[in-house]
Amino acid sequence: MLNTANSTEESVRSAGVNVPLMIMRGDGGVMEINEMKKRPVLTMLSGPAASVMGSLMYLRASNGVYFEVGGTTVNIGVIKNGRPAIDYSIVGGHRTYISSLDVRVLGVAGGSMIRVNKNGVHDVGPRSAHIAGLDYAVFTDESEIVEPELEFFSPKEGDPADYVAIKLKSGKRITITNSCAANVLGLVKPTDFSYGNVNSARKAMKPIADYLGITVEQVAEQILTRAYEKISPIIMELAEKYKLEHDQISLVGVGGGATSLIGFVAKKMNIKYSVPENAEVISSIGVALAMVRDVVERVVPNPTPEDIRSIKMEAINKAVESGAAHDSVEVHIEIDPQTSKLTAIATGSTEVKTTDLLKECTEEEARKLAADDLRTKGDNLNLLGQTKNFYVYNTESKGKAPLRILDKKGFIKVQRTDGKVVMCKATSYRSVVSSMWEELSIFKADSILRPDYYICAGARVMDFNGSVDLEQILMLMDVEMQMIDGSEDIIVVGAKNQI
Repeated sequence: MLNTANSTEESVRSAGVNVPLMIMRGDGGVMEINEMKKRPVLTMLSGPAASVMGSLMYLRASNGVYFEVGGTTVNIGVIKNGRPAIDYSIVGGHRTYISSLDVRVLGVAGGSMIRVNKNGVHDVGPRSAHIAGLDYAVFTDESEIVEPELEFFSPKEGDPADYVAIKLKSGKRITITNSCAANVLGLVKPTDFSYGNVNSARKAMKPIADYLGITVEQVAEQILTRAYEKISPIIMELAEKYKLEHDQISLVGVGGGATSLIGFVAKKMNIKYSVPENAEVISSIGVALAMVRDVVERVVPNPTPEDIRSIKMEAINKAVESGAAHDSVEVHIEIDPQTSKLTAIATGSTEVKTTDLLKECTEEEARKLAADDLRTKGDNLNLLGQTKNFYVYNTESKGKAPLRILDKKGFIKVQRTDGKVVMCKATSYRSVVSSMWEELSIFKADSILRPDYYICAGARVMDFNGSVDLEQILMLMDVEMQMIDGSEDIIVVGAKNQI
C-alpha cells in the first residue's frame, strides 16, 4: 500500500496537479494520502464503497438497497437515512474491528454462466465468462453464430462439469450469461451498457432450448429466475437487519451489468428500482464526490454531555486531519446502551468544492417527488411542516400516517411508515419530544418499542434513533441544539418503530 501510495502521489505531482490527493476508504469516505499512509487498512472494500457514494449523488430516497452488478459478482448493501450501512469488515471468515460498508458479495452477475441438466437451468454462477475466458453470446457478432452446438464443460479445475458453452462452426466457443437472458427478454434498452445483439443471444441459446424441449424465452426466464433466487434472500436479510420496511425498499442499480438483473429481481419482489445516469462508471464519480469521513469509538458507560462534546471534537479534528474543511464537518453521535459504546461519525467536504448537481425544487416539485415515493397522488398529501430548507409530508394509509422529509434539493432524507410532525421554535424541542415519548410508543407483551426522532434545524436533519432512554435522547439533542438560535423555526418528527 505504501509503495502504491508513493508512486501514485509521485505521478500526480509530476503531472502538475497540486490539489489534495484523496484516497477512498472502505466506509464510504475519503482521506488525504498522508493519513492513508498511517492507516492503510481503512481502504479495505473501498471498491464497493466508491459505487455507493456515487449512487448517493443520484439517489433521491434516503432508504434503499444498492445493487452493484459487474461481470463476476454482485455487491449488495443498504443505504439507511441517507447513509450507507456500516459494520465491521469480515475477511476470510474473521470479523475485524475495521469499519467498512456492510456488503454482501454474491457470485452471480452480468457475466455469470449457467449450469444445465435434463430438468432445466438449475444454477447460475458462481463461475463467470470472464474467469472462463469466453465471450458472451450477446456480445458476439451474429455472423459468427453458425451451427451452434451445446457443450458441457468444467471451466476451471474442480468446477462442476455441467456449465454451458456453445461451440460454433469456426471452432470458437462462447457462453450464455445473465446478460444474454436479459437481452432476449427485452429487459435491456439500447442505451444501457449491457445491451447487445439480441439475435446472437437467441441463436446461441437455441441449442439449449432444443435440449430441454422448451422455447428460448423459457430458457431465458429460467436463467434469471435462478439468479433471483440467490439475490432476493440477501436483500431481505439486509432489509431485516437494518429495519427497512417493504414499502421503503428501493433497489439502486449500478455497475455495467445492472440492467441485466435489477428489473427482473425488482418485479419479482414487487419493489421499486432505479438505475442512475452513468451507472457503469459510478465508482469513479463516487470517489470524486465522496465526503471526508472519520469515526471515533469509545466504551463509555452512562456518557455525560461532556463525554459527548469531547468525542465529537475528537472526530472533527480527525476529519480535518484527513482533509476536510473545518466549517463543513458534521458529526453524528450514536450510543449503544448494550455495549456502552459511544460512536462519533464525522463527515465533511474538502476545500475543493464541487458544483451543485441539482437546483432547488419548488414545493410543487417536492410534493410530486414525495407522492411518487409514497405511491399516491399529490392531492392526497398533507404538508405538515416547511422551513427554508425542508418539506415534510404525510398521507393516510391503512390507519397509519407514512411520512417523508425532503430537503430543498428534492432528496428524500427520511422515510417512515407512521409518525407525528410538529413545527415549533427551537426553544420548545424538549417538551415536544417528551410528549411524543409515550404517545408514539408501541407496547407489546414482552417489550416496548420507543419512537425514533428527527429534528430539521437549519440545513440539517439530525436523527436520534435506537435509544430506549428518554433522558439520553434529550442529552444528545441538547448537545446538537446548543448552537441553534432559540427563535428559529424547527420541525420535530417522531416516528413509530414498527419492527
